[in-house]
Amino acid sequence: MKTTYHLSKSLFILLFLIICTVKVTAKVIYNPPFEGRNTCTLSITKIEKTSKETKLYFHVHFIPHSWIQLRDSVFLADTETGKLFYPIRFEGFDPNKKMYMPESGEMDFSIVYPVIPKSVKKMDWKENDDKSSWQIWGISMAGKKEKVNPFVYQVPKAATDQPKDSGKDFTKDNFFRTDSAYITGYLKGYNPKFGLTTGIIYCCNQLTRQDYPTIVKISPDGSFETKLILYYPIESHIVINDFVIPFYIEPRQHIDIQVNMDDLLYTQYRLNHNIPVVYTSPTADICKQVKDDFYAYGSEYVQTMNQLYQPEAMKYTPSQVLEKFVPLYEKRKAEVDSIITVDNYTPKAAHLKRNREATVLGYRLLDFVDTRDYYARKDTANISLKVPIEKNFYDFMKEMPTDDEVALANNEYSMFLNRFEVNNTLYDETLDLNCNYSKIALSYTMYDKFKGTFLWQLSTLRRIFGDEYKKMIANGDMSVKPNIFKNPVIISYAKALLSKINNVKKPYELPDNEASRMFKKLIAPYKGKYIFIDFWGTTCGPCRAGIEEMAHFRKEMQGNPDFQFLYITGAGTSPSEYDYNEYVAKHLKGFPSVYLKDAEYLYMRELFHFNGIPHYVMVDRDGKIMDENYNYSSYMLDHFLNEKGIRK
Repeated sequence: MKTTYHLSKSLFILLFLIICTVKVTAKVIYNPPFEGRNTCTLSITKIEKTSKETKLYFHVHFIPHSWIQLRDSVFLADTETGKLFYPIRFEGFDPNKKMYMPESGEMDFSIVYPVIPKSVKKMDWKENDDKSSWQIWGISMAGKKEKVNPFVYQVPKAATDQPKDSGKDFTKDNFFRTDSAYITGYLKGYNPKFGLTTGIIYCCNQLTRQDYPTIVKISPDGSFETKLILYYPIESHIVINDFVIPFYIEPRQHIDIQVNMDDLLYTQYRLNHNIPVVYTSPTADICKQVKDDFYAYGSEYVQTMNQLYQPEAMKYTPSQVLEKFVPLYEKRKAEVDSIITVDNYTPKAAHLKRNREATVLGYRLLDFVDTRDYYARKDTANISLKVPIEKNFYDFMKEMPTDDEVALANNEYSMFLNRFEVNNTLYDETLDLNCNYSKIALSYTMYDKFKGTFLWQLSTLRRIFGDEYKKMIANGDMSVKPNIFKNPVIISYAKALLSKINNVKKPYELPDNEASRMFKKLIAPYKGKYIFIDFWGTTCGPCRAGIEEMAHFRKEMQGNPDFQFLYITGAGTSPSEYDYNEYVAKHLKGFPSVYLKDAEYLYMRELFHFNGIPHYVMVDRDGKIMDENYNYSSYMLDHFLNEKGIRK
């Protein structure tokens, strides 16, 4: 017993000394300070340094039951020398394999690295050097936050000096106003290592369908600014890489927007649906509503409504869709009325809010009709898809702002408008356009219910702004009946268009700016040729279809001294360089294809006024722009080649 006691006591003392030694030699840094990061999915909660290794402890916050994956090459880099340190082992997960999140959406793991020299003050942790991979920059290896003179952002005086909006509702005289507007702001916690130098606002004048995407310039300190030309008030958003900042703005306004980068990072994977944003604006209250509604994509109501254009909705007959979804809107409408009353909305704010909710329902139900036609052609065995859509299906249209020009301000109205225009049951513009070709309206068109409404007038105006109809009017194949438009603004747009419709487009020089200089470098090797430029992306189905359709033209024109195809894409529309290289090798081999940085591609969008792709531009032999919105078709390109005598 005595020997056993002494032996146990000796072992206890030895174990105690070992623990003490580990504690003496291990240095632990909790929640180490860092300069910036491009993800909120991962956080470093602790760094443990011993004489043998350096261990980083990570906490993961992600969508429950989704998965994350880390490569085995995740490294630490000394910010001063660039020396790299690679993992020794992983604890709590297997690298290169999917890790599925538990119900809580949270988990912990650690990565063990070699000993980091004491001379190393800061390190970057990176999954790899690809900017889209997870990165944390400037991690303090001493656990001390540097004392620096922080940048203090000052809201521009022009934003603070504006009188607060009265809140009175729009009138027929004050909604349409063509004027400039300004946006400034600040991304708190921004780090230049994000690589974000530009954002973009995808603006469009819905009266003419003319796009005017506008660049937002981001300074190294995180401040940003831009100037817009507005034709009426709009809800929109700034897109900065994967981040979106919603806002509402009116002509002649200056709004300032401040948001924390970490809050934006939480929206990247929909981890937070209500981020704080500070708006300085005469209509800051409406900005906040727009922001809250935009980030409500995770709400049960919106997710349910989104089912209307998903494959699962195709199992319902039209009447079942109405039974399932319209009551949800009625319930939501009552909730909105209550919110407007309780929160004391101004008449203007209430008007915009009610329109916003209505168009959400409208475009999704019209999307259901369009999507249903597509699936009916593919799935001939689906009995539900054989049930016709009766007239009463469209009773929901009585809830829509069909005769309200203020609806133009709402972000989703463009979707509703587009779906209305392509629905032949609701709209048929040829009944009021004199056309020298035959087109028979569907037998049960509901045209008369909408004829003369603002929605109908707007749709018809947009039709005659289209290149196809402009050419038909110019050639005398079609004319617009007098007095079909009633709204004075639409009348003025129609008169301006029709007075210019026979004017021949003349090639023009690009303005002298950064985007033009960038473009001129791209086309310089082909001076003396006509250049057909295709702005495209690997993620765009119509882009790929157009490229493949033009294969015979490329084969015919290859090596032609007078004509050149040039293909331009960017990181935003072709995110995988591997997929891009593979596609080019298969379909565009032997033809110049340019892969731009995301910011460079955004400048091209602004220069040539396009939100969507594919987008085609035709350049003449002198580098002048013949058509910045070339309406490509095989017939038109064939006609162009013959007209210019390019074919030998």
